Amino acid sequence: MNRRLAAILVADVVGYSRLMEADEAGTLAALKDRRRKIVEPLVGQHAGRIVKFTGDGVLVEFASVVNALKAALELQGRFAEANEALADHRRIYLRIGINLGDVIGEGSDIYGDSINIAARIESLAKPGGICITGKVHEEVRGKLDFAVEDLGEVELKNIARPVKAYWAHAGVSSSISDTPTLLPLPSKPSIAVLPFQNMSGDPEQEVLCRWHGGGDHHCAVAHALAIRYRPQLDFHLQASGCRRETGRTRNGSSLCTRRKRQESWKQDSHNWAADRYDDRRSSVG
Repeated sequence: MNRRLAAILVADVVGYSRLMEADEAGTLAALKDRRRKIVEPLVGQHAGRIVKFTGDGVLVEFASVVNALKAALELQGRFAEANEALADHRRIYLRIGINLGDVIGEGSDIYGDSINIAARIESLAKPGGICITGKVHEEVRGKLDFAVEDLGEVELKNIARPVKAYWAHAGVSSSISDTPTLLPLPSKPSIAVLPFQNMSGDPEQEVLCRWHGGGDHHCAVAHALAIRYRPQLDFHLQASGCRRETGRTRNGSSLCTRRKRQESWKQDSHNWAADRYDDRRSSVG
């Protein structure tokens, strides 16, 4: 067992299942072509090591975090160039996450929390974008020309402590404030819809977790955007000290609302206050 400090890059293909469903053979051929012509050469040029390909993704280890970010920026640039000649539904986009931390090497593989964090923040990246941790930002600022957007401290699934995160993209570097700029909220009520979690233990309830926002009567805010403005949301929630959460049974016949304590927003726990409403939907105004 060998421990070492490493920069970890995790990338996967956006909408891989959709691409495969539309054209399985064509998608596989395109991915193999980009691995051979773009991914493998760029990783080698920046002294990285491809640990493994994972279907629609790749795990890469770098000894230098500067090289890791340079490789990521060039990867996204090259993928964008390759997409220019393709129809929108045929384009292949990557999400990339980069973290810096201790890893355990065993044979050709690597393990550790640092890899888990890289994988989690990768999911926060925009299609064609990069998300980096605060550790990465501290090491690369002033050494590369790139722009960032501060996401603040984000809570990641199965990671005990919040992690500082940034969106990174090619561009002129800019000064970063520790506190994200807060935009004025609209006068009308707004709602930020985060991914649903199945807490029932009943696999049949997973259908609720696949809910998608839409309709004429509400606006669903993307997960990453809600994280970006979490400090601002916190400020307004503190006025009442709680959030209102609404759930619906799978058959859609009943509705329950619970008042969730403000502390749960920060701790990612589920502490319910006593007040609760359960009734037929028809009785809810």
